[in-house]
Amino acid sequence: MPKFRWNLRRRFCTKFFKVCLIFIVFTVIGNYLFLQSIRNNKEKQKALKYTFPQRNLQVSTLITSYKNNPTTSLPCKAKDIRLSDHALPVTGLISFPGSGNTWLRHLLQQLTGIGTSSVYCDRSLATTGFPFECEKRWNRTLAVKSHLFNVSDIHSFDRNILLIRTPADAFLSYFTYAAGSSSHTKVPSRQEIARLGNILISPSASWLVYNINITLTQSRGRVHVVQYENLRTDLRKELKDLSEFLQMGITEQDIDCAVQLQEGSNHRQTNASYHRELLQYVFDGRKQELLKTVTYHAEKLLQTYLNKHIDLSDVFR
Repeated sequence: MPKFRWNLRRRFCTKFFKVCLIFIVFTVIGNYLFLQSIRNNKEKQKALKYTFPQRNLQVSTLITSYKNNPTTSLPCKAKDIRLSDHALPVTGLISFPGSGNTWLRHLLQQLTGIGTSSVYCDRSLATTGFPFECEKRWNRTLAVKSHLFNVSDIHSFDRNILLIRTPADAFLSYFTYAAGSSSHTKVPSRQEIARLGNILISPSASWLVYNINITLTQSRGRVHVVQYENLRTDLRKELKDLSEFLQMGITEQDIDCAVQLQEGSNHRQTNASYHRELLQYVFDGRKQELLKTVTYHAEKLLQTYLNKHIDLSDVFR
């Protein structure tokens, strides 16, 4: 009997020892895994500590950059130019040749995505960014270019955008265009520009003043004046003013993207130094006097009908 009890007690102790051993093994393994998990989490936190501030700095930098200059932080895609799906007011885009009409058309198209047209149908422009150059359904386009070769054009428009530029620069651009065989991008020799300038200066002077006078006095609707020089110095403000005139539901993002995508494909490549030299070369003393007369009459017309002074002075004044 005592032997039986001893064997029973030994079996019990053996099983108890095995259970304890298994418990100890699992406890050790569990503690090891738990500690390893804590160590891994600490390493991750340490890595995040050095990663997140850099990411936050980059985001902060982007936000600050966008607020200071919203056109450089968020890239914009050029709009696909189309016709309006409903009738619009027929808007004339009137200017003397060389005043930046083509550039302003590009800006308007990027602002709205709606194409612009022309009373002339220049095939070279139709393949370089102005797919509706020859479109005759003017009420499906945003604006229609006219230099008022034909005064009756003014009666075809419900409202008008009048683009003006300093006469010296407008004339020089027009002479360059004429000397370059009516190319929007070619830069001909200064001798050829000066030769055509001698021929075109007098009719150009009359044409520029006539252009402003007809637009201001015979327009059927409102006239919004845009000065080329202001487009160069404060493009965003000028586009915002144009947006209010057009009433097309244009957003701040549309304006920002138009500013970012302002460079068109019909820009003549010259620099400021060459431009100044060319002005001095083309416009001698007699032509400079004529420029002063044209500038005076143009400013007087604008002052009379808009009740505000617009400075059209140039390097000779």
